[in-house]
Amino acid sequence: MKKLLILLFIAIFCPALRSEPNTPVDSNSLMRDGVAVSSAAVRVAYNSESGKWMCTFGEEVTDTKNKIAPGQNLELLPSSALERVIASMSSSNTGEFRLWATITKYHGSNYVYPLILLPVTESPAVAEPNTPAASAGPDPNTSDFADANDKISIPKEVLERLKPRRTVDLQKLVEGTVSVTNEDVVFTERSGFIHQDYMKNYVFVPDGLGRSVQMVSLRVLPNAALANAIEVQSNEPDRIRFKATGMLTRFDGQYYILLSRATRQYSHGNFAR
Repeated sequence: MKKLLILLFIAIFCPALRSEPNTPVDSNSLMRDGVAVSSAAVRVAYNSESGKWMCTFGEEVTDTKNKIAPGQNLELLPSSALERVIASMSSSNTGEFRLWATITKYHGSNYVYPLILLPVTESPAVAEPNTPAASAGPDPNTSDFADANDKISIPKEVLERLKPRRTVDLQKLVEGTVSVTNEDVVFTERSGFIHQDYMKNYVFVPDGLGRSVQMVSLRVLPNAALANAIEVQSNEPDRIRFKATGMLTRFDGQYYILLSRATRQYSHGNFAR
């Protein structure tokens, strides 16, 4: 009888224990979409083979479950912050920065949407009396990246960019009565269509709702909201209107949007397809 009770106990509780292991953080798994990065030490460089800007993390970034490990490379998405950095870079097309950003997740990959890239500059060393001069050779114990514990003085213009962003009317953008040049702005609840252009890039086309307006296509950056909208559209034979909210940015003369939400908008027979 005692042996039977022991076997019954094992059968009931052991599977439950096996199903809830204390799983360690996996550096190869993907970060959640929308995770914020604050003042991370990174190196930004241009990859001539892929034609993309990449950032290499000098410290661990985690969402409590998964992580970006030191030394890991992720693609930088187009943004006004990245454009400013490129314009200030030397011919080497590389530099060290402190990064404020949003991590996005799309079709099995993570991307970095940079909001602020603050150049890391070394403070001039102050010689101590009777202190021998430092060796000209590199210190083998020194990291290639800035110390994560260093205090950073954030310039006033950077603090200004951390304030809530202004909202722009996409209709006025389409009509040419407002423009976005050197900052990211928010747009809310704008009706339009999401489809692929001739280059197979996903674009958002604001809907004029019967008004005679100039058509404009805004490149949609990869994230979970875009993936969800694509899935919704794939289940319908006709094109779907979406009500979109997100961030609008400008890079290399072209407008891009990072969706925070794209919900299906039902016409109830009031709009033409």
